[in-house]
Amino acid sequence: MDVQKQVEGALEAYGNKRIGRREFLKLLGAAGVTAGAAGQLLATAHEAHAQAVNVGGTFIEGYDRDFNPLDPLKSPWADPGMNAVYEPLVSRDMEGRIVAFLAESYESSDAQWRFTIPQGRQFHSGADLTPQSVVDAIKVMMTTGEGQNASFYTAVSSVETDGSDVVVNLSTPKQGLGEVLATEYAYIPNVARRIEVGVGTFGAREADGTGPFRLTEYTTGSRVRVEKWAEYKGSGAPYFENRGAAHLDAVEWVPILEPSQRAAEIETGSVHAVKNPSPADVGRLQSNSDLVVIEFPETSNFFLLPNARKVEFGFDDVRVRRALSHAIDREGIVRAILNGRGEATRGPVSSGWKYYEPGVTAFNQHDPDLSASLLDEAGWTVGSGGVREKDGNRLAFTAINISNPIENQVMAAISSMLEEIGVSMTVESLEGAAFRERRPQADMFGFKWLWSVPADVVPLFIGNFQPKDHPDVAPVLAHFAEWSGARSEEELTAAASKLQLSVAELSVILPVYTPTTVWVHHKRVHGWRPNPHNLYPFYNDVWIEA
Repeated sequence: MDVQKQVEGALEAYGNKRIGRREFLKLLGAAGVTAGAAGQLLATAHEAHAQAVNVGGTFIEGYDRDFNPLDPLKSPWADPGMNAVYEPLVSRDMEGRIVAFLAESYESSDAQWRFTIPQGRQFHSGADLTPQSVVDAIKVMMTTGEGQNASFYTAVSSVETDGSDVVVNLSTPKQGLGEVLATEYAYIPNVARRIEVGVGTFGAREADGTGPFRLTEYTTGSRVRVEKWAEYKGSGAPYFENRGAAHLDAVEWVPILEPSQRAAEIETGSVHAVKNPSPADVGRLQSNSDLVVIEFPETSNFFLLPNARKVEFGFDDVRVRRALSHAIDREGIVRAILNGRGEATRGPVSSGWKYYEPGVTAFNQHDPDLSASLLDEAGWTVGSGGVREKDGNRLAFTAINISNPIENQVMAAISSMLEEIGVSMTVESLEGAAFRERRPQADMFGFKWLWSVPADVVPLFIGNFQPKDHPDVAPVLAHFAEWSGARSEEELTAAASKLQLSVAELSVILPVYTPTTVWVHHKRVHGWRPNPHNLYPFYNDVWIEA
């Protein structure tokens, strides 16, 4: 590729918000463009962008799930509307670094994290944003039974105000607290208004945040709509260009639950953007000159959890769990069901995570012969009907999952693979509420988590659904404790490595695959910028050509 084409490509990517200033300068430097010339091109791009911004309009985004209430303190699943209605104290930039967001600035040490709260800000209801209102929200987050992920805050001894600052005091160091506070379940709502509205209906009937949009409609199965909050005075993350009120009048999210329908919705213009079209349609969308397709590994993992309490199936025996894992042809699943858009995972996280440990590839390789020998060694021999037996028990169990077109196919494929080694897995695909009710007592369940801090969420599933005192579970949770108490980036990296290797080796969960996240938007849309380090884009910069 010649220099001119490289420059044009970089300018287009920067203009469409697929890359930031730093990435733009790196690309031009690699192309041999001098720093001065690159700076001039950047200034020209800024000037052109400023002149071109169109104010108004409704941005419609096709979503790949149904909606949950936009309550960051209690919602069972974090949806993209949270990024429009609320703000976190800190966020991740395009390189994954923790930067100030709602907080004007922050400082961290082994003893405390300190956040300076801006003055003159309000919630949508008109209530003042104060250091005390932030403290009230964090206290709910860290309270067991109230907060969605209270276990992430065990290192926090107290939260208090100090003038215009919020001070989070630590009983033990926690370098990873910034990662926790950048997640959707740490966004700051008005807790007082949440109580007035009612915890069960907050986020659906009404939401009260400090973001650039306010909730105006929440209809499960139909749409979520937010409208511009003209009084928004925040600046948001430093990588935003728009420091004031939103360019858009409104944002709407519509659920498109069937993957095969998503491509048609954006091709016909019914939506301006869509998440995760069917893998079979991505190639066609990429060839459409009116569309932009962005792909990167999702911060997720689809895994199976064989309940180690189910001793009648041998799930307490690492040999049995490893045998099940070695029977799974992960590459075949990615190739046949995901159309190659994903990666087989040997450990509990994808290679896209910045703390990924590549040593996990030594484990969980597809090897049915090894599966058979492990089961033989564990005393499970082939019995009547080809199903293995031991001490009068048949290795025949039920696995549940949340019904989903892709994941249902994955579960069916795994069932067939296990049948080849003499294991009978009956699959029941359930609606979300029924799945959550059955999950604690299930023989096995399949589930795809989506979370930007895998080292927090993976042990959460293991600790909640495996016996904590099991000799294969305890080491994993110990490594999580190391992550939680890390004092530096180096310690975070070391703890994350040990956590991933122990999960892969001990098979307390059986990782299967991580899909590629595919975001598609029309070229008339600008400033909609999916970030591989955050779950969803923000909407402060988004505008649509007239």
